[in-house]
Amino acid sequence: MKKKITLLIIQVALLPLALMAQKTQKLNNSVKITLKETVQPMEERAVEEFAQKNKIEYLSSYEGVKDRAVNIVDGIILTSIKMNTTKKKDLELLKKSIDAIAKSVNVTTHSSRIISDHGYKILIVENSTENRIKFDAVDSTGKSSVSGILEFNSSKRDDAKALLNNIISTIKFD
Repeated sequence: MKKKITLLIIQVALLPLALMAQKTQKLNNSVKITLKETVQPMEERAVEEFAQKNKIEYLSSYEGVKDRAVNIVDGIILTSIKMNTTKKKDLELLKKSIDAIAKSVNVTTHSSRIISDHGYKILIVENSTENRIKFDAVDSTGKSSVSGILEFNSSKRDDAKALLNNIISTIKFD
């Protein structure tokens, strides 16, 4: 009985530490995720230095885009872009277009899929020869979305997939 009470006291004492470890992070103005990992916002130059140091092929093609955030999460570069539009974003059409382009240039290592989670649709695009995973998440109206890209060193592929699963399971639109 004493042992059970001691274990209960330890669990209660450690609960605040476990809760502190999971913090809600804003990817941008209207999208939030809750990550176990520490999210570190970074400026462009610092991201480029981080990528070079960690042998990550970083695409800075989103420079100058409004509502763009670049973060480092557990050694992975996470870039997110929030988009609002009056026109509904059609992930099925986007997927077909991406698949057609990959097919037209004979890319056999390409994969894409659409999943639904928490009322949102998410398009995930990967190429097994690249160390990046792209995603587009659309809210239930189809008019608010976030596009993101995870860029990583090849040794972090499994970590990147786990991070993506974490993002998908905790994404929230305002």
